[in-house]
Amino acid sequence: MKKFIRIPSPSTGVSLLALFIALTSTAYAASLPKNSVGGKQIKKNAVTSSKIKTSGVLSSDVKNDALTGDDINESTLGAVPNATNATNATNATNAVTAQSVGGSNITKINYRGENGTAPITVFDAGGLKLTAGCAGSVPTLQANSSTDNAMIHWQIGRLTAVTAANDGTIHAYQEEDDFDIAINVDLLSLNNTTAGTNDDSTQGTLTYSNAAGSVVTVTYMVEDMNNAFGGTGDCHVIGNAIVS
Repeated sequence: MKKFIRIPSPSTGVSLLALFIALTSTAYAASLPKNSVGGKQIKKNAVTSSKIKTSGVLSSDVKNDALTGDDINESTLGAVPNATNATNATNATNAVTAQSVGGSNITKINYRGENGTAPITVFDAGGLKLTAGCAGSVPTLQANSSTDNAMIHWQIGRLTAVTAANDGTIHAYQEEDDFDIAINVDLLSLNNTTAGTNDDSTQGTLTYSNAAGSVVTVTYMVEDMNNAFGGTGDCHVIGNAIVS
């Protein structure tokens, strides 16, 4: 009696082949050598955040200049070293508050006085005090030192009538090299001694220093005009002082 061997159908053969491939692939994957999987073997977008170990990405793993501002939480960053100095330059909340720039303090002087106003202190720092007043609608500006043996040099320029002898301006440079507490320096007088020589329309600069090493520089302008700035005050002393 003859025995017949039944030949599998085509579909059965395909199924067996697929099973064989699946089993051998699984066995191969389970036996992959260490460090044998590279970028070519990883499917695009297959590695997600949850698959990355916390703190597993190092600086050396990130391409230079690859991160942008959108990738960084700015609130976690400290101040850039020199930006701290830039912040100091905007410490003032209004124009009369001293501002610090590179270790020097800048203060605005803005005196507006009515006729007959007694002198008041308009600046007092670094050992130098300035007082301004308005006597008979004529501005006054005086300097005093808080210590003996200080030094002050100042220069003023003033408008006057144009004549054949002058061009309508007067300039004077003066100094007090032993500026003691008891000395009053008239910053508007042409010679610091002659009474009645003060006038309006004056522009001046001064430099003061004392034994402690303080240095003060001031620029100022003086005007007597009762309709200046919309009619506020009869006498005006305006400028800036720098203390370092």
